[in-house]
Amino acid sequence: MKPDADSRRPIYFAFQGLFMAVLLLLVVFQESGSVVRLWPLAVILGTSLVALQLVHEAMLARWWFQ
Repeated sequence: MKPDADSRRPIYFAFQGLFMAVLLLLVVFQESGSVVRLWPLAVILGTSLVALQLVHEAMLARWWFQ
């Protein structure tokens, strides 16, 4: 049974958000005091979360997106 695109979006968003949180925490704890490296990473990962919300449902169902 294949899930439809409406059920994929929240799952992708949750995993991407968790991935973003883990990477940001790793950068914060590994590079204490280095905020310069934190902002580009936060912008890149935040952009991916926005893109996940804006992408068309048909694209979520394609194999290369998954």
